[in-house]
Amino acid sequence: MYCTAPVLATIGFVVLITGNTQTSAHSYTARDAAAVRAEAAVVADGTPGLSDAAVDAADGSPILPTTVYAGPTRTAIEGAGVEPRSFTAVHDRLTVVSGSLAALRAPDTMAVSRSALTSLDGRLGGTAEVTFEDGRTARLRIVAVLADTSAPYGVLLTRAARAHDPSALTDVVYRTGSVRADLPEDLGAREITVAHAGRADAEEDHLVWVFTLLLVGMSAGCTGIAVGNTLLMATADRVPDFRVLRLSGATDRQVLWTVAGETTIVVALGTVLGGLVALPSLLGIRAGLSASLGVPVDLVIPWTPVLAAVAGTYTLALAASLLPARAALRRRLG
Repeated sequence: MYCTAPVLATIGFVVLITGNTQTSAHSYTARDAAAVRAEAAVVADGTPGLSDAAVDAADGSPILPTTVYAGPTRTAIEGAGVEPRSFTAVHDRLTVVSGSLAALRAPDTMAVSRSALTSLDGRLGGTAEVTFEDGRTARLRIVAVLADTSAPYGVLLTRAARAHDPSALTDVVYRTGSVRADLPEDLGAREITVAHAGRADAEEDHLVWVFTLLLVGMSAGCTGIAVGNTLLMATADRVPDFRVLRLSGATDRQVLWTVAGETTIVVALGTVLGGLVALPSLLGIRAGLSASLGVPVDLVIPWTPVLAAVAGTYTLALAASLLPARAALRRRLG
């Protein structure tokens, strides 16, 4: 059984880390898709974001990301400039705790999440001082408070926020009409389904996945050395057993097939146990994400790296057991 331990550790680690990364990434995509009721989404194509010209051509509900800073400590709060009527129509899962988004009309109004309300040290109907990206400070009236689990941003402003953040580019425009947007090619925009729009930081997710694979590769390499070392020592201790098999009439080929079969069982058992060890943690992660995001979350296990780890471990295990067994049969048993 001690030969199974390094295999268990290798496969369990790969399943846990890759499954955690992919489940988390897909959970946020599921949340964003479930929170939006639209026919399609217009996103940037080869550009950092959508220009105002692309927003006008898309004719939908644009979201202009920006940041505001609260209090004397200048706590950063993620915000967005929106068109309240179209934004409310598209984001039908918004939960308004108090106030009304219909009052979000004037440039000096804002809607905030509960956590942002605490940072702003404000109250519904009152005003709170915020500092914009351009350094200007203003007092804005709080007209609505949103539940944290439903609010996609800490602060919602009107599109007048553009005046304070002229370099900001719109992330996405959600189209609610049935007519496909007419987008000139020179605007750097394309229309996709809401499900594929997912998160605006898809490129960041890709980089996280690349670094996850690098981490898994290096860690699995280290535990792979433990697999090889363990089987080398185990095979060296089995020379008396090989002698018994030979004296019983087994040929060298049959002895090697026996060693290969035992190694296969060890790797198979370690793989199953590694998956079972990682599964409760992944189920807990999925349950936690589902509860915090308020949407059903699927458990995603990327089989390609998992199967690659199993194949690599099995190949290394066979080499570490068959090669010394073959050498022992030739040198010591004659």
